[in-house]
Amino acid sequence: RTRRFLYSIVKIIILAIRGFINERLNVKASALTYSILFAIVPMFALIIAIGRGFGVESLIEKSLQDSFVAQANMIPTIMSFVKRYLETTQGGLFIGIGLIILLVSVMNFFIQVELAFNGIWQVKKARSVISQFTMYFSAMLIIPILIIFSSGLSIYINAILSKSFIYSILSPILRFGVYFAPYFINWIIFTIMYLVIPNTRVKFVNALIAGVLAGSAFQLFQILYIRGQVYLSRYDVVYGSFAAIPLLLLWLQISCLIV
Repeated sequence: RTRRFLYSIVKIIILAIRGFINERLNVKASALTYSILFAIVPMFALIIAIGRGFGVESLIEKSLQDSFVAQANMIPTIMSFVKRYLETTQGGLFIGIGLIILLVSVMNFFIQVELAFNGIWQVKKARSVISQFTMYFSAMLIIPILIIFSSGLSIYINAILSKSFIYSILSPILRFGVYFAPYFINWIIFTIMYLVIPNTRVKFVNALIAGVLAGSAFQLFQILYIRGQVYLSRYDVVYGSFAAIPLLLLWLQISCLIV
């Protein structure tokens, strides 16, 4: 039984490496990196615009900044682009043109992601345009609501527990929970991605295993990247203030490879 288990593990690793090479996933990751760069400002603008509609714009901005802590230097610049983008689309002819560009940019990103996933799952037929539009913009609407709900729940729980006599007893558990929470959130996000994005039926167990592995690798990479900023800052000598862009590209490329 042990020999069969080890044989199965070795076979999975060999097939994974062979698939990675034959499917040219490095090229697909590069294509997704470009798509993300093209879509990041419109996507943030759409999420913040939805948050503005709920009156929680500042909460959404803070949550996005916390989520992309590895790119703390670039987020303020991106946010300034987002605010100018929203201001531009609020008047005159730019309302229609800006909205069209925003929707096309976001849809193009999601379509590229789905094509990459379908290629890995060997799915020949993509979803219809109407199905893609409905599915992905429903997700864009749900994201701000989830951010509001999770932030509000966290604030409420902290306020209740801080006044409770069991706070001192639970504090070590809470500290561990705070440390472990990013891993758990990544597991959920990656599992949902592997279940939903490919245009085929994916078994939940398989998606969960992949979600745990990829989510853990993604979180560990974020930690290594943040701690390695001291060494990566040497790019400043070569690129000056331009150094944040190649570092962002490097972060996106490796993140897409993990996905």
